[in-house]
Amino acid sequence: MSNFSCIGFPVQDKDSFFELINKVYPLGVQYRVNEGAYILYSDSSGAQLWMQVNSSGQLIGVNPHFRGLSKFTVFITNAIESEESELDGSCHAWAAPTDESNPESGAYPFVFDMPDYRLVDIAEIKGVHKVQITAFAQQIDMYDTEDEFYNSQSSDIKFSSQSFIPSGLFTEKEFRAEGSLSGRIIDFSRLQNQYTKTFFYWLYVETLGGLIDIVYDINITDKQPQVGGIVRGVFWLSGRVLSKKEVKKNFFQKLFSTVAD
Repeated sequence: MSNFSCIGFPVQDKDSFFELINKVYPLGVQYRVNEGAYILYSDSSGAQLWMQVNSSGQLIGVNPHFRGLSKFTVFITNAIESEESELDGSCHAWAAPTDESNPESGAYPFVFDMPDYRLVDIAEIKGVHKVQITAFAQQIDMYDTEDEFYNSQSSDIKFSSQSFIPSGLFTEKEFRAEGSLSGRIIDFSRLQNQYTKTFFYWLYVETLGGLIDIVYDINITDKQPQVGGIVRGVFWLSGRVLSKKEVKKNFFQKLFSTVAD
């Protein structure tokens, strides 16, 4: 399982990865930047592949993302350029700030990776923004009720049903776009990637700081999600800073063709 399989791209090895990219690359939309270009393949299920091409026309990377419902309010304090790819980058931010002049008025700090890093005006990035955050499950558990969630915790100190631990900041070297969180399931769908015909799950979850999108590989757990239930897990965090126009627009359309009967 991988971040790609969380959105219905079941990449098993290097060969299957390059086979996928060779097929979807001609279907993508190009966004040129000074450092090269992003080629975006966007599936009707919401699954996205952000392919990166350098100034010499060579493919140098691919990042998955999911176009969801969340419009998470954050105070971005810093943009973080990747040392591996000039088209990769992340942001350090505080969730749900109560004072627009003070980032530390937020609920907690965290880092999220950006699939479209160079398409954003990095010089103007600091400040309060709406961000569409998708959490890609690395491990996940689900509980039908809060009581079931609390009873599953063996330690004397129990986590709230809405919590967020910025585990990606607890590193000796570079920060990682990772978080351990729990939250209440507001909505969910079993979606089908229209390119691969592979199913995956999308959850809309209320956690500490706001509402986020969660996606996961359908094979990661046998437990079925329930509206009002609790989800807990470890996640890779991918986010897009939304423009004013995008904030007003509802990206996520529940197409009957992508939801299982």
